[in-house]
Amino acid sequence: LPGGRYYGVNFSDGHPQLIHGQPLGDGDWGNFSAGVFKGIGQRHFFNEQEIRTLYRNFKIVDIQLQRQTSLEHNNRGHEELIVIAEHP
Repeated sequence: LPGGRYYGVNFSDGHPQLIHGQPLGDGDWGNFSAGVFKGIGQRHFFNEQEIRTLYRNFKIVDIQLQRQTSLEHNNRGHEELIVIAEHP
């Protein structure tokens, strides 16, 4: 709908859990040997340009990089791109 807002959380291609997976191409990763993605199959991880391309028909209000890192455990942590966009 015109004027509608979208709020989305997308895994970033800088996600620290990627050290446990294998790149499958085009931002897709799989075969995670450990970490939070182990046993879930394939996942997609986005970069900023990909987000801008996907939402090119929307007005991007903001793109935020959210990063959480554990200082005690290197197999924990998250990195996401948060997208806030409006339908013109």
